[in-house]
Amino acid sequence: TKRAGAKQYNIVLALAILFGFGVLLYSLPDHPRARRGDYMWCFSGRRFWPLDPRSEDVCIEDIGLSLARTNRFAGHMKRGVWTYSVAQHSVIVSYACDSSDAREGLMHDSPETYTQDIIRPNRSLLGDAYLTAELHCMFAVGDRFGINLCKMPVSVKRADLIALATERRDLMEHMGIPWLLGVQPLAEVIIPWSPERAYNAFMGRFYE
Repeated sequence: TKRAGAKQYNIVLALAILFGFGVLLYSLPDHPRARRGDYMWCFSGRRFWPLDPRSEDVCIEDIGLSLARTNRFAGHMKRGVWTYSVAQHSVIVSYACDSSDAREGLMHDSPETYTQDIIRPNRSLLGDAYLTAELHCMFAVGDRFGINLCKMPVSVKRADLIALATERRDLMEHMGIPWLLGVQPLAEVIIPWSPERAYNAFMGRFYE
């Protein structure tokens, strides 16, 4: 009958509209299923896709907080040192490098906000997939702040080694094994900051 045919037509039309709406929603840039891989929730409330990073998802507050809560050396420091953050290390590097490179010095480890601070012996175990994700995060963070994290200035590389030599002297157990020969540590002794102080120092340095 005509009534049954009209009813069938309306059902088909409704299903077509729902299907079209679903396709449209799926294709939206911020829809989770339109991005590659899984996302992580960040402090700011933003979502970040480590396998599909975009500069608009990067937030300096997320970076500062994450690095302030991330220990260097996977937490393996000498007795009595309970925390020493990547944020504090980054602030030290920003002062130890040339003043013209301070922004790069401060941000040189910022992609670890999204990829974590993986210790060197384990990096090779993670393979190309991790290295590719890390590289893409470098591009996204660098693009967000107008810096090239894939090609650090010489002064930042030198400052990073100086900071490492100082951390070795002040924060790690001495095993009698030569390390970083020829690199002179800083005269100042490193006194680890609380995560809150590290966050505030990082953010303050960023906005200088």
